[in-house]
Amino acid sequence: MLLNLKNTVLDLGYKRIVVGSLETNCYILINKETNESIIIDPGAEPGKIIHEIEENNLKPIAIILTHGHIDHCSGVNELRKSYKIDDFLHKDDFKVITSFISKEYAKMLNLPLPVKPKKELKEGKLKIKSIEVEIIHTPGHSPGSITIKAGKLLFTGDTLFQGSIGRTDLPGGDFKKIQKSLKKLLEFEDNSIVLPGHGDITTIGQEKQLNPFL
Repeated sequence: MLLNLKNTVLDLGYKRIVVGSLETNCYILINKETNESIIIDPGAEPGKIIHEIEENNLKPIAIILTHGHIDHCSGVNELRKSYKIDDFLHKDDFKVITSFISKEYAKMLNLPLPVKPKKELKEGKLKIKSIEVEIIHTPGHSPGSITIKAGKLLFTGDTLFQGSIGRTDLPGGDFKKIQKSLKKLLEFEDNSIVLPGHGDITTIGQEKQLNPFL
């Protein structure tokens, strides 16, 4: 799936690739002028992601993880090696990747456990070569969960879904914190496009009207 989004600075597009047994949405954010791309949440099947990159002549410049759960990051090792690029994760989720439960889930899902990310994410603007995004700390699903804003696009990870919100019963989850994070997201314009970590794409306006958890 490829969507074009005219931005005042860049002509952005994205591809969505559904990977793994938990059907995680991996996204590739694309600067259509340069083909430079950021890979978001390569949760599994790195070969499938690489195929899409090569098929579309994309130029990966970084990997950004919305959080550290294994179903969103197990493809990092192979992609980092293939493209010689850095991967970014909020510092509050570094321990999530190396936790006992992550190791147990990796075994259960037969997924490789990624090595420690190379770069720490902080809230605010992040410019990598020709692409600039805004990192918004949206904890609750996990301590270091983030949303990535690129123009009208909101890559929400497992914080906000179509018709639902992220679970908070895993270690590090916090219902009060996710409520505050959701309030942040609802401040964006109704036509902002929500690209969740699982399930279908939606908009902020649609979720305001139809999401029973908001």
